[in-house]
Amino acid sequence: MEKEILISDDEYETRCAVLEEGVLNEIYIERKAAAQTLGNLYKGRVENVLPGMQVAFVDIGLDRHAFLHISDLKYESANEDETEDENVNGNRKLDKDVSTLDLKAKPAKQSRGGRGFPFLISDLISKRQELLVQVGKEPIGTKGARVTSNITLPGRCVVYMPNSSNIGVSRRIESATERDRLRNMAKTIKADVEGGFIIRTAAEGLSESEFSSEIRYLIKQWKQIGERAKRKSAPSLVSKDLSFTNRVVRDMLTKDVKQLLIDSKTEAMVSIDVNTGRFVGKSDPDNTILSANLEAVEEVVRQIQLRDLGGIIVVDFIDMEEVSHRKRVFKLLQEALRKDRARTNILHISDLGLVEMTRQRTRPSLSTLLMEECPYCDGHGTVLSIETVVIQLLRAIKMAHNQAGHSELRVIANDYVVSHIKSQMANKLQDLKKLLKLDLTLEADADLHLEDYRIFVGRGEELFLD
Repeated sequence: MEKEILISDDEYETRCAVLEEGVLNEIYIERKAAAQTLGNLYKGRVENVLPGMQVAFVDIGLDRHAFLHISDLKYESANEDETEDENVNGNRKLDKDVSTLDLKAKPAKQSRGGRGFPFLISDLISKRQELLVQVGKEPIGTKGARVTSNITLPGRCVVYMPNSSNIGVSRRIESATERDRLRNMAKTIKADVEGGFIIRTAAEGLSESEFSSEIRYLIKQWKQIGERAKRKSAPSLVSKDLSFTNRVVRDMLTKDVKQLLIDSKTEAMVSIDVNTGRFVGKSDPDNTILSANLEAVEEVVRQIQLRDLGGIIVVDFIDMEEVSHRKRVFKLLQEALRKDRARTNILHISDLGLVEMTRQRTRPSLSTLLMEECPYCDGHGTVLSIETVVIQLLRAIKMAHNQAGHSELRVIANDYVVSHIKSQMANKLQDLKKLLKLDLTLEADADLHLEDYRIFVGRGEELFLD
């Protein structure tokens, strides 16, 4: 059944609709007014333990304490064939509730906890204890977030569970042979790593190298989380989940989706194209292509960091026929991205030389910082932001003073610019006037272009800067 994914994004909310054969089947909405916490990892501090209710309240740095039930402490499934799917909101949906507690405490001879629990929650955690927890349910009304110590790190094809030891395969993969193949690959990888895995539907048909690559990435991500948690004091945010749009692409863009439509220039995808340019090599075309791709890796990573590119990134390397050549380029790209402080998830390199990756933005991009939506063309282009224009204007005033050698200047600028100077940068303007001993008059003109300004010497001629 063919699917379509439609994403609408504005300053108020992001909406995602899933259509099957043209009929609306699912809809997801995420509002932007409230900070999203679902899937985030926090280093929390236990503030209260209530054994009669088998719950604890944990301070994770939000307005209200989070709620931790004994059932949300470390689990290990008793059923190896347990399966799990995860929707775009990060909710885990288990096929069977067959989990048993996997805790270090020794169970009592008789059940102390009621409802089959061999422990009281006070046997396991205590007040002021610090815990690494993940938000499983957003705060609702007067209730705080519900958290769990059963950490899950979802990838596109695999969910990594560092506190478990089981391997599960999605039942949506109907072929028993394929399920066994994927489970055996996971067992081979698991032999030298801790944790368990849920193999998702998107893993169907993956090669061993593709499958292994994502698992290795998730394990590396978990190690980084652990190191970050050690450096932070409770309560604090340790790791933030992907944005709503990126989660949609990660979790829902499967082989049966024929198109993904987005009505905004959110960072739907960044495409980087590699070509040989003037690099023609000598006589061996395969080695020439390999050399060009290897050389391009460093520049690709540099540009990603320099521009702070985020969201989905596809790098289109020059086609390489040799499998060994593709592996060399992919390995070098992985090594280069280890220096990147932003969180990245790099997938396999295809036969056509395409590498897909996601990258979490760490700060506003340069274009966002320096520019804003143009009020003159209804958002179809960009102009310099008011902050940038004001900075340029202050510099121009200094240049005009030096050029004219006159202490009396009259400046005319767009009314938004003048208003911003008076409300946000009055101190900067006052310092400049004091430094240059200026007699400065600032006038507003609503008809003047946002980026334009005019400088006059006193009440006389207009000054044009060199």
